[in-house]
Amino acid sequence: MAKSSKAAAGAAADKPVRDDATSPPPEAAPEAELPYRPEKPVHTVRMGNIRAAIWSNVTPNRVWYNITFSRLYKEGDDWKSSDHFGRDDLLVLAKVADRVHSWIYLQQQQSY
Repeated sequence: MAKSSKAAAGAAADKPVRDDATSPPPEAAPEAELPYRPEKPVHTVRMGNIRAAIWSNVTPNRVWYNITFSRLYKEGDDWKSSDHFGRDDLLVLAKVADRVHSWIYLQQQQSY
């Protein structure tokens, strides 16, 4: 079992890493067909130190949404964010995810 894990890890290391896994690579589609992704999120939801950023991906056929979750914390005088969550963050994270789901659902209902 350890050998297959090492083989899988080696195979994964050989693959190129893309910043946006939802977009096709540039060589796979002409420039006009690539989704448009704004530089800022279209909406954010925050409860305490847990934040969700909702990003829209617009193509000629449809709009879909991706979400990034982060935990805000203060280090000295600077505010930083992390995508790692502890046990005590999970219920708040779930509530933020529920609000994000509701917001996306309403956006899609309004577009039909």
